[in-house]
Amino acid sequence: MIMERRIRHLSDYKPQKRDFFLLDTNILIKLFYPIVFDDRNKPYEDYYKKLLSSKCTLVLTSIQASEFINRCIRIQHNIYITEHPKAYDFKKHYRITDNYAKSMKAILEILKSNILNKFTIADDDFSKIDLNQIINYNFSFDFNDAFLASYAKLHNYILLTDDKDFSNYTSGPSIVTNNKALLMFS
Repeated sequence: MIMERRIRHLSDYKPQKRDFFLLDTNILIKLFYPIVFDDRNKPYEDYYKKLLSSKCTLVLTSIQASEFINRCIRIQHNIYITEHPKAYDFKKHYRITDNYAKSMKAILEILKSNILNKFTIADDDFSKIDLNQIINYNFSFDFNDAFLASYAKLHNYILLTDDKDFSNYTSGPSIVTNNKALLMFS
């Protein structure tokens, strides 16, 4: 079922087999790299199970994969510097450590074992995106978020996110979320 532009609560949209979903990186991290196990992840974990059981198509672009890897390794760096404060410079001090190597290996294994085998890899269609629309956003916008919003809209994909910043994309894609601040814009 194709949704018109709306922001809906997780409980208000049941995924269908014919749906295509883009999962924002914050959702990928909640599902596959949760550092803090709290009740805020549970609704997304439950919804992910519904996505899988519906047999809808989960789409993964290179931007999502890249952002997932980069954010996860930055999380590890932040943890590492609490015990090794002299390793504050990510490139100069952290990338040469065993912790970096082990963490990156684990992150890539998560990507390979838990994400790539359940998602459809898609070309980013960068040449088809209206870059003027992305570039014209002000500094409250994140380029990757703007790109994902445009990409999802271009293909009529549904975006699953917990990021309230997507409320800024008034002509963006249909969104499913558990974020109360984002739902205020529905």
